[in-house]
Amino acid sequence: MSMGKAAIEPGVSRRTAARHLREGGGINGAVDCLGDRAEKVSRRDGQRLAATYEHAAIGIAEVDKDGRLLRVNPQLCALTGYSADELIGRSIFDGTYPDDVELDRQQFRNQVAGEVSRYSIAKRIRRKDGGFSWASVTSSGVRDSRGRFLYAVRVLHDSSERKRAEYADQWLASIIESSNDAIISKDLNGIIATWNPRAERLFGYKAEEVIGKPITILMPPDRQDEEVGILEKVRRGEGVDHHETVRQRKDGTLIDISLTVSPVRDGEGRVIGASKIARDITERKQAENQQRILLDELNHRVKNNMQMLQSLLHSAARETPSAEARTALADASQRVAAMAAAQRVLYGTFDAMWFDADEFMSAVCKTAEQMLGPGIEIACESAAGQLSNDKAMPLALILNELLTNAARHGLKGGDGVIRAGLTKDGETFVLYVEDSGPGFDLQSVRKRSSGLGLVQGLARQLRADFEVRRQPTTRCMLRFQ
Repeated sequence: MSMGKAAIEPGVSRRTAARHLREGGGINGAVDCLGDRAEKVSRRDGQRLAATYEHAAIGIAEVDKDGRLLRVNPQLCALTGYSADELIGRSIFDGTYPDDVELDRQQFRNQVAGEVSRYSIAKRIRRKDGGFSWASVTSSGVRDSRGRFLYAVRVLHDSSERKRAEYADQWLASIIESSNDAIISKDLNGIIATWNPRAERLFGYKAEEVIGKPITILMPPDRQDEEVGILEKVRRGEGVDHHETVRQRKDGTLIDISLTVSPVRDGEGRVIGASKIARDITERKQAENQQRILLDELNHRVKNNMQMLQSLLHSAARETPSAEARTALADASQRVAAMAAAQRVLYGTFDAMWFDADEFMSAVCKTAEQMLGPGIEIACESAAGQLSNDKAMPLALILNELLTNAARHGLKGGDGVIRAGLTKDGETFVLYVEDSGPGFDLQSVRKRSSGLGLVQGLARQLRADFEVRRQPTTRCMLRFQ
C-alpha cells in the first residue's frame, strides 16, 4: 500500500519506475503515473505546435502523395485569397502559373519516390482575384519508420516584393544596356563607376579602361573646369538639364553632346553620386550650321532685292512730276524698309518659329526714325516675350503706318517725340504708338486714309482689335493674341 502511494506522487522518475518493475511492487501505479505525464507533455507540445502553425508569418501546408492539400494555415489563405475550405482537397499545381508547373511537379514526384527529401523552388501562385503572387516554396517529405511517404510539409514565403524589385532592376539594366544614349555613373569625387555599351561606342573607351578613373578624361583641356561646377550642384542635390557642351573621344576627336546630370541617393536620401546621360548632338549641330548658311544666303538675297526695290522707288519718286505720286512712292519705300527691318530680325535667329519681340521693335522703330527725318525721335519701350514668325511682316507694316501717321498728323510734319511699345498682359500683346497731337476720329478718317485702311486690313489678318484714344494723349493700339 505504501509502495502504491509513493508511486503516484509527482516527480517519479523513469529510473524509479524501472526499479518498481524489478522489485515487482506497485507496478500499475508507477506506469499510470508516467503515462499521464507523457500524455500531458505530448498534449502541451501539440498545442504549442498547433499555435505556431496557425500564427506563423509564412504559409504552411501539408500535402498528400498526389499533391492534394490536406491542411493549410491562415497565412497561406491570405497569400492565395482562398479560405481553408476552398483550398483543402485542391492540387498544389492547380493554382500554379502554367510556366512554373512542370518544374514543381517533377520535383514533387522525385520527393514522393524518395529520390530527394527536400527541394526549393520559386513559383507564381494564382490568387482568387485573378492576379499572381511570387512565392519561395520549400517542400520537405515526412516518412514513417519504414521509409514510406506519409505527406509533405510545404513552407511558402511571399516573395512578390523582392521579385518586383528584381524585375525592376533587370528592366532598368536592360534599358541602360540598350539605350541610344551614353549612361555613366560616378561618385562624388568624379570617379567613373559604371559605363554602358553606348558610352563605349560614343567615346571609344571600353568599360574596363575607364571605370575607376576620373570623368575628366572625357573633357578637352579648355573644359576641365566644368566638372567642378557640376559636382558642386550634385552635392547640393541639384541636377544639370540638357547642358550642351563638348567632350573628347579616346582618339582625341571632339564631339558635341547634350549632357543631363542627376544626383544618385542612397536608401536614406543622402547624395552618394551622380548619373550622367550624354546624347550625341553632332548631326544636329551640323544641321544648324547648314541652316545658318542657308539662312544667311537667303537673308543676303532678300536684302539685295529689297534694296533694289527701294532704289527703284526712289528713282521713280525723283522722276515723277506728280506730288501725289511722289508721296505714294515715298510711302511704299518706307514700307519696304520696315519689312526689311523685320526680315533682318527673322533671319538673325536660329529659331524657325519664333522671334524676339524686343529686337523686332527696336529694329523697326530705328528704321522708321531714319526714314522720317532728323527732327523725329521715336522713344521705343522695351518689349518682353516672343512672337510667332507669321506675325512679323503684318506687325512691321502696322507699326510703320502708325509711326508715319503720328509724324505727319500728330506732329504736323514738325519735330518731336513719338512713343511706341509692345507690352504683354497675360497672353495678350498690345502694340501702341502715342504722340502729343490732337488725335483723330477713326470712323471719320478711315475712308480717307489709305494707311489706316492698310492697318485695319492687317489687323483683321492678325485677328486683332484696333482702337484710337484721344485723351490724355493720342494713342493707337492693336490688341492681339
